[in-house]
Amino acid sequence: MFLQGLMALIKAHMLEIVRSKTAIFWMLAFPCGFLLLNGYVMARGDARVAGYMMPGLLTITLMSSGLFGVALPMVQQREIGLLRRLHVTPVSAAAVALSHGVTAVISGTAVLALLMGLATLLFRIEMAGSWVTLFVVFLCGASALIPLGLLVGSTARDVRTAPAIANLLFFPLMFLSGSAFPLAMMPDGIKRFARVLPTTYLVDAYSSVIVRGEGLVAIGGTLLTLLAVGVVGMVLTSSLFRWEGTEPISRKALAAIAVSFAVVLGTAALAAPAFRIDELPGNRVIQAGTAKGVTRILRGATVLDGLGGRIDNARVVIRDQRIVEVTVDDSTRADSTAGDSVVVENLVGRFIIPGLIDSHVHWGGSAGFGDTPEERSDLRMEHDFGAALSAGVTSVVSLTDDMASMRSLAEAVAAAKERAPRTFFSGPSITARGGHPAKMFEFMPGMAEQLTRQVSTEEEAVAAVAELDRGDVDIVKLVLEPGFPGSPMPRLDEKVFRAAVAEAKRRKMLTTVHIGTDADARLAIDAGVDGLEHAARGLTQETLALMASKRITFTPTNVVLDLAWKERAISGGDDLATRLALPSMRKSLLAPEGIFQKNFTTDAMRANMARATAGSVQQTALAVRAGVPILAGSDAGNPATFAGVALIRELELLAEAGMTLRDILIAVTSRPADRLRQSRLGRVASGAVADLVVLDQDPTLDVAAYRTVRSVYLGGRKLDMAKLLTTSPGTWQFGK
Repeated sequence: MFLQGLMALIKAHMLEIVRSKTAIFWMLAFPCGFLLLNGYVMARGDARVAGYMMPGLLTITLMSSGLFGVALPMVQQREIGLLRRLHVTPVSAAAVALSHGVTAVISGTAVLALLMGLATLLFRIEMAGSWVTLFVVFLCGASALIPLGLLVGSTARDVRTAPAIANLLFFPLMFLSGSAFPLAMMPDGIKRFARVLPTTYLVDAYSSVIVRGEGLVAIGGTLLTLLAVGVVGMVLTSSLFRWEGTEPISRKALAAIAVSFAVVLGTAALAAPAFRIDELPGNRVIQAGTAKGVTRILRGATVLDGLGGRIDNARVVIRDQRIVEVTVDDSTRADSTAGDSVVVENLVGRFIIPGLIDSHVHWGGSAGFGDTPEERSDLRMEHDFGAALSAGVTSVVSLTDDMASMRSLAEAVAAAKERAPRTFFSGPSITARGGHPAKMFEFMPGMAEQLTRQVSTEEEAVAAVAELDRGDVDIVKLVLEPGFPGSPMPRLDEKVFRAAVAEAKRRKMLTTVHIGTDADARLAIDAGVDGLEHAARGLTQETLALMASKRITFTPTNVVLDLAWKERAISGGDDLATRLALPSMRKSLLAPEGIFQKNFTTDAMRANMARATAGSVQQTALAVRAGVPILAGSDAGNPATFAGVALIRELELLAEAGMTLRDILIAVTSRPADRLRQSRLGRVASGAVADLVVLDQDPTLDVAAYRTVRSVYLGGRKLDMAKLLTTSPGTWQFGK
């Protein structure tokens, strides 16, 4: 009888909606209008931005359906006497309430499909997750929000008061949860309050599926919170159901509902993980790890903020993984928050700078020739992580590396589960068939296919970019390298190259290009790329002027050519290399029978490399004078180009090229962070991630100061410098 009555009521509700043109219009026009407003006005047709906004839009439409679509019909039916007539039939109160909820789910499903279909058609958004997972999130969200509509429908006196009560819930749930505005842009107080709003959990769950492609297991805690709210709501709001408007409302039931919701959402606020939507689009979600709950106060140092600013005798306050205050230190000011969870450090005479960012590395490269077993093991990469951090490098851009491995490494570091520099990555490089660097990988079967995407048609180029986008890469690396006289290489066809760049631009993906000649640089600039890698042969002042005017970044990687320094480094002539480079690697590179000594230490090679280094430094000097935005990159992973150490040498070469010491600091901190759209990295400022380095000397007075690293903080955690090269950084493994 219950099921029969329930189905009859659902059928009647749906017929009423279908027969009402006004109801259908508002049910569809309201969400479609918001979609067009968000897509064309707010997102300006940008597929990625539109995708980031969809979770909030879907939450608002479901909330509207759950509140107004349930409450107003209930109140109207009570006011016209329909519920009074139903009361004398076998239909139960539970069936009446549930029928409104099921009707809202059916109509909400139609709206969900319509919005996602239109967003895909009009704005070409690509959902990272599955439709099944998205629908499960919708159902969990409906279970949490529909009881709120039942609550309003049961307590409102008439159709005049019902909308007012619904709006009292609707607007806070919309504006304070990240539905209407990004939660990341809201004050900390509102962010804390947002943890007790069910709509915040729904926005986060939708975002997990649409933007990040996560499955049900990853968002299980969020969905359980929504279901718990729904169960409590359905059970308790049923006690308020009224057949007649004159029936009294139970104050005890209202109190029980309020207490129960407070307990469920309060428990979730304390136990649930951090919301992933508490980050601006494009910024990495960085967790605190062992820094959670710890306040660290650094007093008395000189702060060089990475943006060109300087504060002598500064006070830097770090809470969890973020900087919350950077001010002039007042010696009379007491650390009133001092306690067991507060650490105060006296850094008088020291210099605090942002963690260094190496804009060109190859984590998969060993800096040797694979002559030792250690080079081919995870131990070598673990050592490189420690060496880079010891040199003050807290972030890197890894180019031409295994995409899945780099993504899992980036996630592990961001979650504070791996002690390594934050890794941004390109995945495989896009190049011509048999071109650079695929030709270099021919000695190892399958390596070229893993580390490059070799394309020869425009369709293949577009597909390669789409694959990288699905892989969530931070930047697309393309290769324009014709080879050298006597050793030519296949080079990307111009139309194919332009198709790849155009597709990346359409998807709002960053691009950088390995260039070999001035002609390659001109093509890349004309196609609209964001950056160029390496000093090209014959790069002209006219080309540099174009780069400066278009603000195209230039990562010269001078150090990779500096054979004279490499020989000193492996033979003990560079103290930093002696301390940080893998001992077995240096020994292998020094072996007389090894590849390095046989092929790289001849007089002819030394002379060629000296000319190449001088030419690269001279080209960098011209770029500096032209106003080209320079990024510091080491090309670590190439022979004798050691992680961490090579970047410090690159900074010295930038100084030789005439870069001011102030601009060198910017080139290795805030500028590369801004290029990556990571607005919370590369600076010492309130709200920034606390990736910091403490130096004994002032790097704006002497470039050698970068060799005086005293301590390193990664996401607010002070690293034990003595253990960086001697203990395991975590459980991450390459290729797994």
